[in-house]
Parts: sequence; structure tokens; C-alpha cells
Amino acid sequence: VIAGEIGDIKKDIVLHGDTMNTTARIQAECNKYGKKLLSSGELLKMITYAPVYKTEALGSIILRGKEKELELFSVEENEPQPES
Repeated sequence: VIAGEIGDIKKDIVLHGDTMNTTARIQAECNKYGKKLLSSGELLKMITYAPVYKTEALGSIILRGKEKELELFSVEENEPQPES
């Protein structure tokens, strides 16, 4: 990721790079699947997430501008369990 600052009067931070492009394309898939949060399978293998979250495999897709398939997962909160 390349980060930079642009503007003289109104300053903004800009981020560029393949990571940002891939992230934006995964985010664009949220509407297609009707999900609030999607993740690549590669990311899920690298992180530890709290048990309050569940993941669901959505299959593999090829993102625009990419050649390699990407395994896509939805990430959602588990429903609270009723107390006995």
C-alpha cells in the first residue's frame, strides 16, 4: 500500500496499491450477495476472530482486473443464544 497526502487547502490522505484495489472490489460484491461484510479466504486464514462471529463460504469468484480466483466468505455476528 502506498499512502500519501494531497491538497493544499483541504488535505486528504490517499491510499493506492493492489491491496486497496482488491479490498474495493470485494466491498463492491457486498450488494451482490446482500451482505454487510465479506472477506477473502486468504485473510480469514491469517487472522483470529472472536467466536461471536460466524463465516459462510460463498464460493470462488474472479474479481474485475484479476486473473486468479478468490475464495469469498461472508462474516456475520452469531445470533445470541437464549439463556436457559
